[in-house]
Amino acid sequence: MYLTYETRQYVVKGLYRPNMLSKLHIHPPQRFGPTSEPTYKPTKLVRVSDMQVVKGSDISEGYFALSYSHNWSGYVISGENGKDSIREDDGLHKLVVYEEKVDKRRLTRGRKKPHPLTRTVKHVKFEAIIQQICKDFNIKYIWYDQMCINQSDHDEKMRELKEMYLVYRHAHCTIALIPELRAYSPRDKTGVKWMSVYDIAGSEWGKRAWTLEEALVSRNLLFVGRNVHLWSHTIATHTPLDTTHTSDAEYLRGICQKPLRWTTSTVL
Repeated sequence: MYLTYETRQYVVKGLYRPNMLSKLHIHPPQRFGPTSEPTYKPTKLVRVSDMQVVKGSDISEGYFALSYSHNWSGYVISGENGKDSIREDDGLHKLVVYEEKVDKRRLTRGRKKPHPLTRTVKHVKFEAIIQQICKDFNIKYIWYDQMCINQSDHDEKMRELKEMYLVYRHAHCTIALIPELRAYSPRDKTGVKWMSVYDIAGSEWGKRAWTLEEALVSRNLLFVGRNVHLWSHTIATHTPLDTTHTSDAEYLRGICQKPLRWTTSTVL
Protein backbone atom coordinates (compact mmCIF):
# COMPACT_ATOMS: atom_id res chain seq x y z
CA MET A 1 0.00 0.00 0.00
CA TYR A 2 1.06 3.57 -0.56
CA LEU A 3 0.64 6.36 1.97
CA THR A 4 0.08 10.10 1.97
CA TYR A 5 1.92 12.56 4.20
CA GLU A 6 1.20 16.28 4.38
CA THR A 7 3.71 18.78 5.74
CA ARG A 8 0.91 21.03 6.98
CA GLN A 9 -0.03 19.37 10.25
CA TYR A 10 -2.69 19.59 12.94
CA VAL A 11 -1.86 19.06 16.61
CA VAL A 12 -3.96 18.23 19.66
CA LYS A 13 -5.60 21.34 21.07
CA GLY A 14 -6.81 20.85 24.63
CA LEU A 15 -6.15 18.79 27.72
CA TYR A 16 -9.68 17.56 28.23
CA ARG A 17 -10.75 17.25 24.60
CA PRO A 18 -7.90 15.25 23.07
CA ASN A 19 -9.75 14.66 19.81
CA MET A 20 -10.13 18.36 19.01
CA LEU A 21 -7.37 19.84 16.90
CA SER A 22 -5.89 23.29 16.80
CA LYS A 23 -5.03 25.37 13.77
CA LEU A 24 -2.79 24.12 11.02
CA HIS A 25 0.96 24.56 11.29
CA ILE A 26 3.24 24.87 8.30
CA HIS A 27 5.93 23.26 10.42
CA PRO A 28 5.42 21.18 13.59
CA PRO A 29 5.23 23.62 16.52
CA GLN A 30 7.33 21.28 18.67
CA ARG A 31 10.56 20.07 17.09
CA PHE A 32 13.30 17.98 18.61
CA GLY A 33 16.32 19.81 19.97
CA PRO A 34 19.85 18.53 20.59
CA THR A 35 20.02 14.93 21.80
CA SER A 36 22.62 13.39 24.09
CA GLU A 37 24.79 10.46 23.03
CA PRO A 38 23.26 7.15 24.19
CA THR A 39 25.16 4.34 25.88
CA TYR A 40 24.09 1.99 23.08
CA LYS A 41 24.18 2.64 19.34
CA PRO A 42 22.84 0.46 16.53
CA THR A 43 25.25 -1.03 14.02
CA LYS A 44 23.90 1.24 11.29
CA LEU A 45 21.91 4.47 11.13
CA VAL A 46 20.43 6.57 8.35
CA ARG A 47 21.77 10.10 8.02
CA VAL A 48 18.67 12.11 7.12
CA SER A 49 20.42 14.90 5.23
CA ASP A 50 21.28 12.59 2.32
CA MET A 51 19.59 9.33 3.41
CA GLN A 52 22.88 7.49 3.48
CA VAL A 53 23.59 4.57 5.81
CA VAL A 54 26.42 5.30 8.26
CA LYS A 55 28.04 3.45 11.13
CA GLY A 56 26.28 4.01 14.43
CA SER A 57 29.62 4.08 16.24
CA ASP A 58 30.60 7.22 14.28
CA ILE A 59 27.69 9.23 15.68
CA SER A 60 28.15 11.32 18.81
CA GLU A 61 24.51 12.28 19.40
CA GLY A 62 21.16 10.64 19.96
CA TYR A 63 19.21 8.78 17.29
CA PHE A 64 15.55 8.02 16.58
CA ALA A 65 13.80 4.82 15.55
CA LEU A 66 10.92 4.24 13.15
CA SER A 67 8.05 1.91 13.94
CA TYR A 68 5.71 1.12 11.05
CA SER A 69 3.73 -1.56 9.25
CA HIS A 70 5.57 -2.91 6.22
CA ASN A 71 2.24 -2.99 4.42
CA TRP A 72 2.48 0.80 4.09
CA SER A 73 6.02 0.81 2.67
CA GLY A 74 4.99 -0.12 -0.86
CA TYR A 75 3.62 -3.16 -2.60
CA VAL A 76 4.58 -6.25 -0.60
CA ILE A 77 4.75 -9.58 -2.42
CA SER A 78 4.79 -12.76 -0.34
CA GLY A 79 7.47 -15.31 -1.08
CA GLU A 80 6.89 -18.85 -2.29
CA ASN A 81 7.24 -20.25 1.23
CA GLY A 82 4.62 -17.81 2.52
CA LYS A 83 7.12 -16.21 4.91
CA ASP A 84 9.74 -14.27 2.97
CA SER A 85 8.38 -11.19 1.25
CA ILE A 86 9.62 -8.75 -1.35
CA ARG A 87 8.86 -5.05 -1.26
CA GLU A 88 8.28 -3.19 -4.50
CA ASP A 89 8.16 0.59 -4.31
CA ASP A 90 7.08 2.23 -7.54
CA GLY A 91 7.30 5.71 -6.07
CA LEU A 92 3.56 6.09 -5.64
CA HIS A 93 3.62 7.46 -2.10
CA LYS A 94 2.10 10.93 -2.04
CA LEU A 95 3.99 13.81 -0.42
CA VAL A 96 1.95 17.01 -0.09
CA VAL A 97 4.20 20.00 0.59
CA TYR A 98 2.88 23.38 1.73
CA GLU A 99 5.12 26.43 1.54
CA GLU A 100 4.64 30.12 2.08
CA LYS A 101 4.82 32.15 -1.09
CA VAL A 102 6.68 35.29 -0.08
CA ASP A 103 5.23 38.42 -1.64
CA LYS A 104 7.06 41.65 -0.78
CA ARG A 105 4.01 43.66 -1.71
CA ARG A 106 2.27 42.23 1.34
CA LEU A 107 4.78 43.95 3.63
CA THR A 108 3.08 47.15 4.81
CA ARG A 109 4.85 49.62 7.11
CA GLY A 110 7.05 46.94 8.55
CA ARG A 111 4.07 44.78 9.38
CA LYS A 112 4.12 41.35 7.82
CA LYS A 113 0.81 40.03 6.57
CA PRO A 114 0.25 36.28 6.18
CA HIS A 115 1.62 34.95 2.93
CA PRO A 116 -0.47 32.68 0.73
CA LEU A 117 0.44 29.00 0.63
CA THR A 118 1.51 26.95 -2.33
CA ARG A 119 0.51 23.29 -2.39
CA THR A 120 2.68 20.83 -4.27
CA VAL A 121 1.92 17.13 -4.63
CA LYS A 122 4.82 14.81 -5.34
CA HIS A 123 4.85 11.07 -5.94
CA VAL A 124 7.88 9.65 -4.15
CA LYS A 125 9.38 6.50 -2.70
CA PHE A 126 8.96 5.50 0.93
CA GLU A 127 12.43 6.78 1.85
CA ALA A 128 11.50 10.29 0.70
CA ILE A 129 8.47 10.26 3.03
CA ILE A 130 10.68 9.29 5.96
CA GLN A 131 13.21 11.97 5.06
CA GLN A 132 10.51 14.66 4.96
CA ILE A 133 9.07 13.61 8.33
CA CYS A 134 12.53 13.69 9.87
CA LYS A 135 13.25 17.14 8.45
CA ASP A 136 9.91 18.44 9.71
CA PHE A 137 10.71 17.31 13.27
CA ASN A 138 14.44 18.13 13.13
CA ILE A 139 15.63 14.51 13.27
CA LYS A 140 19.19 13.99 12.04
CA TYR A 141 19.68 10.25 12.44
CA ILE A 142 17.09 7.50 12.33
CA TRP A 143 17.06 3.71 12.44
CA TYR A 144 14.66 1.54 10.51
CA ASP A 145 15.02 -2.01 9.33
CA GLN A 146 14.67 -1.63 5.57
CA MET A 147 17.77 0.55 5.35
CA CYS A 148 19.74 -0.48 8.43
CA ILE A 149 19.53 -4.25 7.91
CA ASN A 150 20.64 -5.96 4.72
CA GLN A 151 17.44 -7.80 3.88
CA SER A 152 19.24 -10.23 1.58
CA ASP A 153 21.79 -11.27 4.21
CA HIS A 154 20.21 -13.95 6.41
CA ASP A 155 23.01 -13.93 8.98
CA GLU A 156 22.87 -10.16 9.36
CA LYS A 157 19.10 -10.24 9.75
CA MET A 158 19.28 -12.84 12.51
CA ARG A 159 22.07 -10.94 14.26
CA GLU A 160 20.30 -7.60 14.12
CA LEU A 161 16.94 -9.03 15.18
CA LYS A 162 18.54 -9.94 18.50
CA GLU A 163 19.43 -6.25 18.93
CA MET A 164 15.95 -4.88 18.26
CA TYR A 165 15.09 -4.46 21.93
CA LEU A 166 18.22 -2.36 22.49
CA VAL A 167 17.66 -0.31 19.33
CA TYR A 168 14.20 0.87 20.41
CA ARG A 169 15.03 1.03 24.10
CA HIS A 170 17.91 3.47 23.60
CA ALA A 171 16.36 5.60 20.85
CA HIS A 172 15.66 9.18 21.94
CA CYS A 173 12.14 8.76 20.59
CA THR A 174 10.31 6.27 18.39
CA ILE A 175 8.35 7.65 15.44
CA ALA A 176 5.19 5.57 15.00
CA LEU A 177 3.97 6.02 11.43
CA ILE A 178 0.16 5.75 11.27
CA PRO A 179 -1.10 6.68 7.75
CA GLU A 180 -4.70 5.93 8.80
CA LEU A 181 -4.56 8.72 11.42
CA ARG A 182 -5.93 11.92 9.93
CA ALA A 183 -7.87 15.08 10.76
CA TYR A 184 -11.38 15.35 9.46
CA SER A 185 -14.26 17.81 9.42
CA PRO A 186 -17.51 16.82 11.16
CA ARG A 187 -20.86 17.39 9.51
CA ASP A 188 -21.81 20.24 11.83
CA LYS A 189 -20.02 22.75 9.55
CA THR A 190 -18.37 24.50 12.49
CA GLY A 191 -15.00 24.45 10.78
CA VAL A 192 -13.39 22.64 13.71
CA LYS A 193 -11.14 19.71 12.80
CA TRP A 194 -11.27 16.46 14.75
CA MET A 195 -9.42 13.19 14.94
CA SER A 196 -9.90 9.91 16.75
CA VAL A 197 -7.03 8.54 18.80
CA TYR A 198 -8.72 5.16 18.50
CA ASP A 199 -7.68 5.07 14.84
CA ILE A 200 -4.24 4.17 16.17
CA ALA A 201 -5.49 0.98 17.78
CA GLY A 202 -7.39 0.00 14.64
CA SER A 203 -4.54 0.76 12.24
CA GLU A 204 -2.18 -1.68 10.54
CA TRP A 205 0.44 -0.56 13.04
CA GLY A 206 -1.87 -1.23 15.99
CA LYS A 207 -2.66 -4.77 14.90
CA ARG A 208 0.88 -6.14 14.67
CA ALA A 209 2.82 -7.85 17.43
CA TRP A 210 6.20 -6.48 16.32
CA THR A 211 5.07 -2.87 16.41
CA LEU A 212 3.44 -3.45 19.79
CA GLU A 213 6.73 -4.73 21.13
CA GLU A 214 8.60 -1.76 19.66
CA ALA A 215 6.16 0.64 21.32
CA LEU A 216 6.37 -1.04 24.71
CA VAL A 217 10.16 -0.88 24.93
CA SER A 218 10.43 2.69 23.56
CA ARG A 219 11.07 5.53 25.98
CA ASN A 220 8.92 8.02 24.08
CA LEU A 221 6.52 7.82 21.15
CA LEU A 222 5.51 10.35 18.52
CA PHE A 223 2.52 9.27 16.42
CA VAL A 224 2.64 10.75 12.92
CA GLY A 225 -0.40 10.49 10.66
CA ARG A 226 -1.38 11.83 7.29
CA ASN A 227 -1.96 15.41 8.46
CA VAL A 228 -1.85 15.22 12.25
CA HIS A 229 0.58 14.19 14.96
CA LEU A 230 0.45 13.72 18.72
CA TRP A 231 2.75 12.66 21.52
CA SER A 232 2.45 9.59 23.71
CA HIS A 233 2.26 11.65 26.92
CA THR A 234 -0.89 13.33 25.58
CA ILE A 235 -2.57 9.97 25.08
CA ALA A 236 -1.35 8.64 28.43
CA THR A 237 -2.80 11.51 30.44
CA HIS A 238 -5.81 12.68 28.45
CA THR A 239 -7.39 9.74 26.63
CA PRO A 240 -10.87 9.17 28.09
CA LEU A 241 -12.03 5.67 28.96
CA ASP A 242 -15.48 5.63 27.39
CA THR A 243 -17.80 2.64 27.23
CA THR A 244 -17.64 2.31 23.44
CA HIS A 245 -13.83 2.25 23.19
CA THR A 246 -12.76 0.82 26.53
CA SER A 247 -10.42 -1.83 25.14
CA ASP A 248 -8.82 0.58 22.64
CA ALA A 249 -8.30 3.23 25.32
CA GLU A 250 -6.69 0.70 27.65
CA TYR A 251 -4.45 -0.49 24.82
CA LEU A 252 -3.32 3.05 24.02
CA ARG A 253 -2.70 3.98 27.62
CA GLY A 254 -0.82 0.74 28.13
CA ILE A 255 1.75 1.55 25.46
CA CYS A 256 1.97 5.26 26.22
CA GLN A 257 2.04 5.57 29.99
CA LYS A 258 5.47 6.31 31.43
CA PRO A 259 7.32 5.00 33.25
CA LEU A 260 6.37 1.67 31.67
CA ARG A 261 9.09 -0.93 31.17
CA TRP A 262 8.10 -4.14 29.47
CA THR A 263 10.44 -6.68 27.99
CA THR A 264 10.06 -8.93 24.98
CA SER A 265 9.20 -11.84 27.25
CA THR A 266 6.27 -9.82 28.60
CA VAL A 267 4.85 -9.39 25.10
CA LEU A 268 5.58 -12.83 23.73
